[in-house]
Amino acid sequence: MKMGVYGRFSFKYFYRKAEKVEVKTDLKIEPMQLELHMQDIDQIDRELIGHTREGLHWWITKGRDGFVYKRNMEIVGYGYIGSSSGPFAVLDESDFPAVLAHAESLTAERDADFGAQTPLINTKAIRYFIERKYQIDSFSTIFMSNVPFGKFENYLGFSPEFFM
Repeated sequence: MKMGVYGRFSFKYFYRKAEKVEVKTDLKIEPMQLELHMQDIDQIDRELIGHTREGLHWWITKGRDGFVYKRNMEIVGYGYIGSSSGPFAVLDESDFPAVLAHAESLTAERDADFGAQTPLINTKAIRYFIERKYQIDSFSTIFMSNVPFGKFENYLGFSPEFFM
């Protein structure tokens, strides 16, 4: 705080034993091909968090399966699923129920827990977690920055939370 960074909001980890879930959606979900989709992912990151993270996306794909979410042939979000999932980013926060249902269903096929690092300002994701009776981990992370930025109601993080 002496350096001018202040707490903006908290992240909490929501988790449960994954189950197959169906949510009606007009999204088309496709496996990510980062070499083809990077420009669209960069645009989403620019809009939601104010900068691009190409190197981070390449690093994440080494341990997680990536997906893009399309509407009318346009990429409107992305997400990563694996033993640890995230980040997830969508241009329309109302897409979180469908995105999370997809991620939870894929994780259920692996007979594992599904969870996500969630900014507590992301009401659509939290509503999904509450309705599905997710548990909340006791550990909290506080997002700190020197200036307010980003649209974190459209974003779910990943562990470690140090990379934004």
